[in-house]
Amino acid sequence: MSELPSNWITRRLGDVADVIMGQSPPGSTYNKSGDGVPFFQGKAEFGSKHPTVRQWTTAGTKFAKVGDVLMSVRAPVGPTNIADQDCAIGRGLAAIRAGSRLDQSYLIWYLKHVEASIQSRGKGTTFGAISGNDLRDTLVNLPPLDEQKRIVEALDDHLSRLDKALAEVNASLSKLETEWTSFLTKVFSGNFQGSGYSKWTFPKLNELVSTPKDIVDGPFGSNLKSSHYVDKGARVVRLQNIGYGTWVQADAFVTNEHAKTLSKHNVRQGDLLFASLMDTRPRVCIAPYLGDDAIVKSDCIRIRLQDKTVARWAMLATQTATASIWANGKVHGLGRGRLGLSAIRDFVVPMPPLNQLQEILDFIEIHEVQTGNLKSACFSISHEIQTLRKSILSKYFTNEQAAQSC
Repeated sequence: MSELPSNWITRRLGDVADVIMGQSPPGSTYNKSGDGVPFFQGKAEFGSKHPTVRQWTTAGTKFAKVGDVLMSVRAPVGPTNIADQDCAIGRGLAAIRAGSRLDQSYLIWYLKHVEASIQSRGKGTTFGAISGNDLRDTLVNLPPLDEQKRIVEALDDHLSRLDKALAEVNASLSKLETEWTSFLTKVFSGNFQGSGYSKWTFPKLNELVSTPKDIVDGPFGSNLKSSHYVDKGARVVRLQNIGYGTWVQADAFVTNEHAKTLSKHNVRQGDLLFASLMDTRPRVCIAPYLGDDAIVKSDCIRIRLQDKTVARWAMLATQTATASIWANGKVHGLGRGRLGLSAIRDFVVPMPPLNQLQEILDFIEIHEVQTGNLKSACFSISHEIQTLRKSILSKYFTNEQAAQSC
């Protein structure tokens, strides 16, 4: 690659912007009543452009101002939002504020351009994270201020249309999710081909297992620490593996010898996996085959139902609107909601007669395949839009189009 235009320079981010790493105040200072200042902890609160306020704190120690770039610096590293109000930030975020030689809008676009590069520098096996020094060492290609503004105008023009298309795709995905939840809610309300609840039963999860030991959470404390992770060995199921009805691939391992000492927490293919931490609805999936010595980590709950058909039925029950209402009524903690082990044991699973169960599951599968095909089409379009978006950003921030754009 040839050099940048002669009037461009390359500088460390820390030399041309203030980087404020977040710090979490005591949990006792969090509230949802609007007392204090808005408090953001990480990517979970990000929207399409601005974060959504879910809680406040009366003892913030690190703050962002209106217009600052908010970057996720822990699991995941790199995604950005823009602060639309003064706020406190926790350790999952950094606030980045342009200095006199850097246009703030140029900074926002540039950080989107180098997001993948920043993400690749995230450290940690348990979860990715980037330090303040590493973030400050990020290099910025810097034209003169007037050229920065012209680049911003060009990108606003080109990418606003792509962003509008991407927003429409995301709206379609959201609608599909809502329709799927509504469909399952109807089925689990007994409205399957006109049938009612007359022969249904309503056992709790702990009544569907053979022994109390079939419902366990992961080991806490020194039994399983980040220092135990290795490059290969026995798989560890973590929070990031558990999606909404789907398994999410994200590898982590401990030695097989260490996993054997934690065999009471083991995971088998077909087990139900519950995330005890949630945002607005339960995260539950079925475990794929993970090897003989796989174990669950803390904040992950393994439920072993002997009948795999019943396990799939129970997983689908957690995706209904009724389950979300139940979960939000059971969570505790002012930060991210946590479902306790006792609450999960008491989750009620509406059960039709066993001779009807497979018929209803087959009916659900038809809709699941249809919904999955539509979602796949949306994901494909989204991928194409984001690929084109990255290409345009690359052209404006490297020598490929720098001279022409200015």
